[in-house]
Amino acid sequence: MSEPKTCSSAVSVTIGSTTADVTPSATMASGIVSSEACSSVNSGYTGNFELYCNQGTLSYDVSTCSPGCADTDSITLTVAGSTQSWSPSAAMGSGETSTTDCEPINAGYAGTIEISCFFGVLSANPAGCSAKGCSVGDTVSVTLDGVTASLTLGRAISSGLTGTASCTDVNSAWGADLTLRCNLGTLSADVAGCRKACASSDSLDVTLGSSTQTVNPSATIASGAAEYNRDCSELNSGYEGAYTLSCTTGALSADVTFCSEKGCLATDTVAVTVGDATTNVQAGEALVHGGSIQQLCEDVNPVQMPQDSTQRACKTGPQKE
Repeated sequence: MSEPKTCSSAVSVTIGSTTADVTPSATMASGIVSSEACSSVNSGYTGNFELYCNQGTLSYDVSTCSPGCADTDSITLTVAGSTQSWSPSAAMGSGETSTTDCEPINAGYAGTIEISCFFGVLSANPAGCSAKGCSVGDTVSVTLDGVTASLTLGRAISSGLTGTASCTDVNSAWGADLTLRCNLGTLSADVAGCRKACASSDSLDVTLGSSTQTVNPSATIASGAAEYNRDCSELNSGYEGAYTLSCTTGALSADVTFCSEKGCLATDTVAVTVGDATTNVQAGEALVHGGSIQQLCEDVNPVQMPQDSTQRACKTGPQKE
């Protein structure tokens, strides 16, 4: 009985579009199976294929070989609406991955995209891309009422979010806060929330009674703020109480609602003339503005009849006969 034939000669193996002669690494007895790398025939494939020896005839099965992706293959990568074509720098086996930066595709995004090859098909996962934020130290040029200044970000802002800065940092004549916005790594400013302040050099004519005075803030007043408890007497010496000086977007206004005309003290005096006699007469009791008391004329001039009297009235402070 003869021995089964062995296999030692090469066999032509085709994987994909590539054909190569494969020789067993050692003589194979009939019925033996040998495993070879698919890439030994076609570098674009992964896995292993089998060689079979049957009575001196070598055959193969490449159904387990998986196609890879060639460096000539390409895929369109998309990051937030921006696209770019990408190809592997070298052939990729099935199941292999590669990465590329998001920024060259969309300058407003950072991170990396993962590209995978499965059975000759490239696919991409852009989940690693994220919108660029604005970092500490980023600057933006802001103009407010003709004055331009560069603001430096002191706290990082994520894309799509906002921060604030003082309008005074741009123009000292203005108050409140401006809005800083970050969009895909670009910082911008909105000064709509800024309000012009009222400087100590600003002035306002305020009328109280018959007196009009020009007043100035004692210090800068922010828009929407006020300087309280200013003496009404600085507007009119015949008035008492306190008034308020307010600022609204650079315009001063005054509220004199709580100013009232002064009354007369019990110790206040007035020169009263009766006939040829003049005497300083003391009120003797406090009088409200417009109030009056009766006094005997003989207290001023004894020559006058006792029943005669003089009236002392109080009008904004000093008494009058």
